[in-house]
Amino acid sequence: MIAGAAVVDRYTETTWVPVRASEQAADREPHWVRADNIVDVLAT
Repeated sequence: MIAGAAVVDRYTETTWVPVRASEQAADREPHWVRADNIVDVLAT
């Protein structure tokens, strides 16, 4: 689950996105992943 706004590293031009597992508490720090590693999956 996306936990906030994406951040772009201007030196490497890498976009980082904060994500949080659905079972993780909302007050815990999210994990940062590269935007190109995110696969959009929709539940049916």
